[in-house]
Formats: sequence, structure tokens, C-alpha cells
Amino acid sequence: MTSLIGLPFIMMFLYGIIPLAPAVYLFLKWRSYRDEEPGDPSLGMKVILSYFRLIALHVLLLGLVLTIYGALQGRYGNEMRSGLGLILGGGVLYVLQLLVRTRTSLTGVSQVERLFRAVNLLIAGLVANAAVIAFFIGVLAGEWSQMRLPLAALVVYGPICVLMASAYWGFSLFKK
Repeated sequence: MTSLIGLPFIMMFLYGIIPLAPAVYLFLKWRSYRDEEPGDPSLGMKVILSYFRLIALHVLLLGLVLTIYGALQGRYGNEMRSGLGLILGGGVLYVLQLLVRTRTSLTGVSQVERLFRAVNLLIAGLVANAAVIAFFIGVLAGEWSQMRLPLAALVVYGPICVLMASAYWGFSLFKK
């Protein structure tokens, strides 16, 4: 487990994700001043709720990756237990964020929502691209043990990228 989610990964994740909310807030605030629009009094709340939803979603997806990775190993080990814990934790946080959102006046798709959808798509796309590359490195190396984690990430993040892209750009793969 330490090799999967070690200190370097956690530090990289924290350095990349923690400054995200203030950066998005400042960008949207600057954009409203630039366009000479009246300020949105609930902008901070929208950014914070969207930020927590982003974190909860990716914790849930990481839990799915670890659970599938544990299943591919063929045993109920630390990876599966950690994955199930992340799924439960991320799922509870995601549902709580949605419940808080319904109790506020933050309904509809705002600039904040569209921006965080794009950030979600960016993060999922980066993980999916890395999974594809790592998977084919494992294929060419001929070692099944090197392909399990990238395959699990690809199984989770591949469809998520397609769903997020269709939600972001408003297209459907199933339309006639």
C-alpha cells in the first residue's frame, strides 16, 4: 500500500489540489471585474462546494481504482480494504456536498460549475493518459504485474473521461 500511495504521491496531490480553490476564486473574481459585471455574492460558497465535490469525486475514483487493482491481484488485501474505505469516504462526502448544495440557493449551472467540470475533466484525462501509457509499457515489458494498476486506472478513468466530456460539451454517444 505504501508503494501505491506513498508520500511523494500525496505531496504532489496536495501541492496540486490545495491551491486550486483560491486560484479558481481569484480567476472568476478577476473575470467579473474585467467584464464589469456585478459581483456574485455567493461566489465563494459556489467555489468551496464545487472544490469539495471535486475532491470527494476523485477520492471515490481512487478508491475504485484500488479496489479493482486488489481484485485483479486475486486476493482481499490492503488495497481492497483501502479502496473500499476511500469509496465509502468519498461517496459520503460527495452526497453530503450535494445535500448542502440543495439547501442553498446554488442551483443551476454557473461559471463556477462549468470551470470545475473542466478541471475534473482535466484531472481525469491526465490520469487516463498516464494509465494508457503505463499499460502499454507493461504490455511491451511482458509483465502482468506491471499492467494491473494501469489497467484498473484505465477501467475507471476511461469511461469517466467520456462521461465528463459529454457532460461538459453537451454531446451524447447514444444520440441518433
